[in-house]
Amino acid sequence: MSMDEVLSRSRAGELRDWPQVNVSLRAFTYGQVGDLVSDVLDHAGEPDLISSVLTVSGRNLRLAVRMPVRIVLRGGLWTMTGPDLMDLEHFAGTIEAVLNLLSKKEGQALSLLSLRG
Repeated sequence: MSMDEVLSRSRAGELRDWPQVNVSLRAFTYGQVGDLVSDVLDHAGEPDLISSVLTVSGRNLRLAVRMPVRIVLRGGLWTMTGPDLMDLEHFAGTIEAVLNLLSKKEGQALSLLSLRG
C-alpha cells in the first residue's frame, strides 16, 4: 500500500486537501522570561535558569509558568539546584494541566493540527 493510499484512508488524508494557513505566534523572549521570574518569584534568575526555562518551555508562556522547576534562592538570585531544570517525571502532569486549560474549540484545533504533524 502506498503512502497516498494510507493517507486517503485516514483522517489525515481528509485534511490534506483543506485550505492551509500559517499562523505565526510571537515566541516568548529571554527578557520576558527574566521579567516573569522576577515578577512571580520576587527575585531575578541567573542566566542559566532563564535560558533553561526558555528552552524547556519551547517559548510557551502557559507552559513556562507551570513548569515544576528545581530552583533555590542563592545570593538574591534564583538558580537551578542541579544540572536539570525540572523533574521530568512531573512534566507529563504539567502538559496535561496546560491542555486542560484549552477551550473545546482550542482542543479540537489542536487535535486537527496534530494530525497534520
